[in-house]
This record gives sequence, C-alpha cells and structure tokens, in this order.
Amino acid sequence: MPLKYSLKKMGKNLKKEGPDKYYAVPKSDGIFDLDAVSERINAISTVSSVDTVAVVEAFIKVVSDALLDGKSVKLGKFGIFSLSIRSEGVEDKNNFSLKNIIQFKINFLPSTKFKRLIKKIKLTHQKQYDDE
Repeated sequence: MPLKYSLKKMGKNLKKEGPDKYYAVPKSDGIFDLDAVSERINAISTVSSVDTVAVVEAFIKVVSDALLDGKSVKLGKFGIFSLSIRSEGVEDKNNFSLKNIIQFKINFLPSTKFKRLIKKIKLTHQKQYDDE
C-alpha cells in the first residue's frame, strides 16, 4: 500500500525571512497495535498470538532496563536503540548541575538493511492541506 502524504504550510525558516512554504508530511493510515502485530506473526509462523504478546512485553522490559543501565541495545537487522541527553551548556564545568539537563530522548538508528525499506516506498498524495 502506498504511503499517503499531504501538504502542510509551515512558518518562516530559522532566519525568519521569506514566505511560508508547503511541505510534504506523511499521513497516518491508522495504528498497527500489539494485537495486530501478534496476529500477523501468528499467521506467518508457528508462534501463537498469546506467546507473541508475552515475548513483546518481556522485550520492552528488557530493552528498557538495558537503556536505563546506560547501554545501547543492538537488535540485529533492525537497528540500535540508545538514550541521549539535551542540556544547556555552561562555560565552566563546575557550574553544571542537574538543572541544566532539559530532556532525555530515546534514539533509534536503523540498520543498513532496515534503511533499504525506504527505497520501496511508493507515495500517493492525499488531497488535503493541514492549514485549511
């Protein structure tokens, strides 16, 4: 199925110059939730949907624990999960405190094989504009 997109009018660029412009944005075609994932895996393998849900729940727990322990999690042909920190800079390292930390973020770096999926994307324009 083609990836749907629409056009969205976005404000000025960083220099605050020039007119607003329209940019392509992907449109969600719904949610593929854990039940759908487990049913699909059940259909293409010998693993039951109940077992799949149990494994995915355990997977989330194990990956979360590893990230909280400061590890990056490499998942074979899928990619790597890691944590990053966004903080305000200080001129003198002695002036840094936890108050300078603004945000934690979970990053995902897809593997080379997973990135190749991008080459398979087919697009279809949805005649809708997000600024209307």
